[in-house]
Amino acid sequence: MRVDKRRLSRHETVTDWSVPVVAGRCLDQPIAVSLEELVPADTFYRHLEVKLDLGFVRDWTRELYAARGRPSIDPVVFFKLQLVMFFEGIRSERKLICR
Repeated sequence: MRVDKRRLSRHETVTDWSVPVVAGRCLDQPIAVSLEELVPADTFYRHLEVKLDLGFVRDWTRELYAARGRPSIDPVVFFKLQLVMFFEGIRSERKLICR
């Protein structure tokens, strides 16, 4: 049986085509990501997070969420995403995710 090899760089090759590879890294391997390191400390959204208490959103939406079934997105997270869309002038959730 012949094994196909895809060249990634001078030193590494992939023989398992069932595992996607991007930039030389197998996508089935977990990586550690820290949002604290990715988002600058002086960004507008960090200041907004400190000043704006969105705890009331859960109280307003509590009866709209079912106690059973598939978990939904946290209403506070959804509200924050809507704020980002507003402040950035993004008109669709799809464009927000692409950004």
